[in-house]
Amino acid sequence: MIDSAEDQRKKGKFVAAEDTLLKALSIVKASDHPENYPRVLRDLMHVAYHAKWKGKYESYLADILKATQSSSIDVSTVAKIELGGFYVQEGQYKKALTYLEPAMTAIKQLYSASNPQMSIFDEDLCSAYIGAGQKEKATAVTFASKLLTDTFMDDMQNRIRRNWHPRQYTYSAKALAIYHVDNDGNISKAKIAKSSGTPAFDADCLAALKGADAKPMFSWKVYSQPMLVEFTFAYNVNKSPAGSAASTYISPENRTAQRKELLASGLQNLQAKFNTLDVSPQGLDVQACEIALQICEQYINMRQPAEANAIYVRRAAIK
Repeated sequence: MIDSAEDQRKKGKFVAAEDTLLKALSIVKASDHPENYPRVLRDLMHVAYHAKWKGKYESYLADILKATQSSSIDVSTVAKIELGGFYVQEGQYKKALTYLEPAMTAIKQLYSASNPQMSIFDEDLCSAYIGAGQKEKATAVTFASKLLTDTFMDDMQNRIRRNWHPRQYTYSAKALAIYHVDNDGNISKAKIAKSSGTPAFDADCLAALKGADAKPMFSWKVYSQPMLVEFTFAYNVNKSPAGSAASTYISPENRTAQRKELLASGLQNLQAKFNTLDVSPQGLDVQACEIALQICEQYINMRQPAEANAIYVRRAAIK
């Protein structure tokens, strides 16, 4: 229903979008998940904002502001996240930070310290920092998020490897598996996405995923989304078996393919310009430093913190 309303809004069918969302709002009010209430309000705000319905916009804004003061920490925190995200999308970055920063503090108190799902909240916060001219804070948030994810993935990777006992083959083989990890750390919906060409080897890979559950991800169930993970099983006849994992989050704020393409194109142009100036530490100037910051920003927007850090280190050396 929410996706349908979003499509209607993008097509300029504001009345239909509002009607759809109001129906969703009535369902949420009658459900056992009040934390979803601010999410629907945020979508209603978007409709009213783009339809230029000033009265309705102010009404929905008042409702979500009231939700930020809720006695339920789940509802108030989600309301702050949604309101902050709304202001990010509308380019009001400093106002967004007034809601996102306290929300992130509350989330850290609710989540376990090693919760990898924290990264689903980081995108809006990073965008707000960048828009408000606080790029160093955006970089810090991205790096901290990556550390959490890497720690979790390393642990899960080790569990799977310990549970992988492939038969001895006379040839090397590789297969790509995908699976979901839920909030309790249970692995499910495992399947082979790219076969090794050998059914027996593929079966050995799937067997490794059974009983190799990860640690519980988090205790707060508000954003109870599964994590989608890709895991590559590689068997080298001359070495011990190995495997590696890379996570992909199912986030409601995923960027479109077109936006990614535009970011990549802009990054390529900036990188080429920077490289022409990056001849030596002594040869770099103010212009190169500014370009380096722009490149860092692009990498952060594309969620590539390692690349952003590499450029940032080069820039720091020539300041």
